[in-house]
Amino acid sequence: MDINISNAVNKFYPNPSLEMVYFEAIANAIDANATKIDIGISLDAFNAPETLEIKVTDNGTGFTDENFKKFGTLLEHQDKYHKGLGRLVYLQYFKTVDIKSHFDKKTRTFKFDKKFKKKSTVVKQESNLSGATLHFKQYYKKNIKTYSYVTPKDLVESVRLRFYPILYNRKSSNKQLEINFNLTVKQQSSKLKNTRKSLIASNLPELKEMKFDDKLDLFSDVILSYQINKNYKGTSIITAISVDGRTINLDLLSEDEIPQGYEVFVLFTSKYFDGKASNNREAIDIDKPTLDKIKRIFRKNIKKLFEHEIPEISKRNDKIVAKLQRQYPYLNGYVTKDLVGLAKRDSLLDEAHRRFFEDQKKILESENLTDEQYEKALKLSSRILTEYIIYRQKIIDKLKVVDMTSTEAEIHNLIVPTKEVLDGEKFIEDIYRNNIWLLDDKFMTYSTILSEKEMKRLLEYIKLDDEFDDDTRPDIAIVFSKDPSETKRLVDVVIVELKKMGLKLAKKEEVVSQLRQRARKLLQFYPNQIGRIWFYGIVDIDKEFRISLKENGFTPVYSEDQVFYNEQKIIVDEDKNIVVPIGLNIMSYKALMMDADARNSTFLKILIDSIESFNKDMPNNNSEEIADNDSKDIQGNVREDLPSNAYGASTN
Repeated sequence: MDINISNAVNKFYPNPSLEMVYFEAIANAIDANATKIDIGISLDAFNAPETLEIKVTDNGTGFTDENFKKFGTLLEHQDKYHKGLGRLVYLQYFKTVDIKSHFDKKTRTFKFDKKFKKKSTVVKQESNLSGATLHFKQYYKKNIKTYSYVTPKDLVESVRLRFYPILYNRKSSNKQLEINFNLTVKQQSSKLKNTRKSLIASNLPELKEMKFDDKLDLFSDVILSYQINKNYKGTSIITAISVDGRTINLDLLSEDEIPQGYEVFVLFTSKYFDGKASNNREAIDIDKPTLDKIKRIFRKNIKKLFEHEIPEISKRNDKIVAKLQRQYPYLNGYVTKDLVGLAKRDSLLDEAHRRFFEDQKKILESENLTDEQYEKALKLSSRILTEYIIYRQKIIDKLKVVDMTSTEAEIHNLIVPTKEVLDGEKFIEDIYRNNIWLLDDKFMTYSTILSEKEMKRLLEYIKLDDEFDDDTRPDIAIVFSKDPSETKRLVDVVIVELKKMGLKLAKKEEVVSQLRQRARKLLQFYPNQIGRIWFYGIVDIDKEFRISLKENGFTPVYSEDQVFYNEQKIIVDEDKNIVVPIGLNIMSYKALMMDADARNSTFLKILIDSIESFNKDMPNNNSEEIADNDSKDIQGNVREDLPSNAYGASTN
């Protein structure tokens, strides 16, 4: 079957890397049973890519008649390990490849380019030489993307990783394989010098093996081979699979998941992957759901490996998880402990919130709850409430560090936001901005804060004589149980007035009188719309003011500091005898903070205790999913004879 080479090059290798040229040439030489491969790289300068030439020489069997026939026919391959396409990558970088081969006392020469017609010249020779030389000429890309594509040191590392299974197999079976890179540069620089570097199979470090309990199907065992260098400068992690004798990277971990000073190489080998390389051998040809399941299985086994070889990872992760569960107790059980590498705090938190949200979503979307779902709904409710209580604690903690001698605006904003409109329609959103609960939890449902325009009108109306001009306004927070302009029912209202620290007694005593006057004006502003008013005057309370409050009928109430209460009647209309009761609360700044803290801490303790009590019923991480995965192979076949989870390491 003849195929248009020019079209095939772009179809099968649309965007390869220059490394692929080396990889393919080396693979062909290894297939030809070569034991020595010499690769010469020459160029004038890095910024003169058109001068790049590569010469690959091996001592293999060469281009015999049979091998040449296969080379000339695309997509024709001898077994499932070979795709019959690799040589196309040559023509993505070089216009021509001059090939000379010795075999059976013959010499074959031919030129491989996009017009290749499967013809060659064969002459007899006296010697018994064997092997082939591929001379890559006329590099036609505009640049060389990176120095690593022409630097022997980097190329040796790339080839070592790419052909690790074959190289290690040669080492294990005491068979020779040597790959030499030699760079010649006319205009040398600090980054590009004449250098030579060799890769010798027998020099590879020994790999250890870890017992792998999982099968990928009913028949295919998996071998996990690894090397961990604990004295590495920097961090390196490579996780890969052996496919058709080559190594294909499988991204399971990133470098930031490994501690500094570690170099980790993990290779998975299984007959299951035979013949499953993509056409360009850059990826594994497996559908995504199956590949995702394989990755989960591999990550689980890498976790076992790390627990044995790098125990500090588990210790560090346990500390992070424990800290997150203390900070976010409502996520207890959702913060995963099934960690492979070093945990990232933000990633763990995001994943825990995602799983928490998914559970909430399932419950909310259920039309009829089963008993099991109902029980889970109760548990989720307590977690959601815990999340809110923790938010409240953050507000309280922030209030504790406010400088009480400074402006009252910061305290005002902590209680209710200024210049914002809350109407109670978006309850969940608004409840995180309206903190009137700092005064008393019974006000949690009071959700209406007037618009800036309405508030300005109201403040102008209820201001006291000569109290403030148009450019200033008192630090007053006003929150209604409902919008008084949109309901026919009587509404309740909470008014908080903040007073500066250090006022003299006479000014402090004015607070009570001012609260009554404001109440009367407010009732007149909203005639027949207000049922009750709760007034809070927050001011520093010293001995003199405390005595004054008691003389005026104020009663001290239980508090972590000082709070005094007095209920008074406000006469709105004397002729009609319209009287509205108001509750006057005079409290210290310290009482505001400490009482809110005491109430919230009690709620939080009850909720955390309840979460911990039923957390044992909460599946940790995705343990149910993992258990299910472990009981079946990736084809869904049930595995009845599961071996133990004992860890075993040996040296080949």
